[in-house]
Amino acid sequence: MVAILNGQLHITRRKLCYFVIYTSNWITVEKIHYEPEFWASHMAEKLKMFYMDCMLSEIIRPLYPIRMLKFDIKESELCIYVVAGASKY
Repeated sequence: MVAILNGQLHITRRKLCYFVIYTSNWITVEKIHYEPEFWASHMAEKLKMFYMDCMLSEIIRPLYPIRMLKFDIKESELCIYVVAGASKY
C-alpha cells in the first residue's frame, strides 16, 4: 500500500495524503507522507523499465488490434516476469 500511495503522491506532487478506512463499526485516518528516497530507490527505475519494455512498444506499434488474436501480442521477458509475480498476490 505504501508504494501505491507514494506513487500517487509523486505523480500529483503532493507531500501528504490522508488515508481513510471507514466501516460501519469504526473509522481510522492515517497521515501518509511522501518519501522521495523510497520513490528513488524502490520505484522510479522499476517503473521506467516496465514502461520502456512493456508499455511503449504497444503504444507505438500496437499488435493486438491488427488481427485481434492473443498470440499477436509480443511480451518482453520483463513483462512475463512481472505478470507471473503479480499472480502470486
